[in-house]
Amino acid sequence: MKDKVKPVISIVDRSRKRIRIHRITLHLLGDPEYIQLLVNPASKTIAIRKGSVNDPLSLRVYPVDSEKDSFEIRSSVLMKSLKMVFTDLKEGNSYRISGQMDSNNEVAQFRLNDCISSEEEL
Repeated sequence: MKDKVKPVISIVDRSRKRIRIHRITLHLLGDPEYIQLLVNPASKTIAIRKGSVNDPLSLRVYPVDSEKDSFEIRSSVLMKSLKMVFTDLKEGNSYRISGQMDSNNEVAQFRLNDCISSEEEL
């Protein structure tokens, strides 16, 4: 069953400029307290892996309550950088990406070529 479930993130480029990491992705990673968000411009991928309190590159994951289905990273600087590297991301659009879970390395990987645009207007 776990092999059939895919991790999911959303890139939401509206007024809040955020990356939304869906609950299923966090669960597949073992519900970590900290994560790292890794970006590889050459392969056009985003990866999420467990982090630690001692790592300055790690982000604290606040518990996802029953009313929210995701953890959000809000950063206009991050969104601007992503759009500079991944030029297919259009200003104001939102995207959903289903990824692959590498359970051996506890990493969720997302190829930006697999983005599905919601094509919703501002």
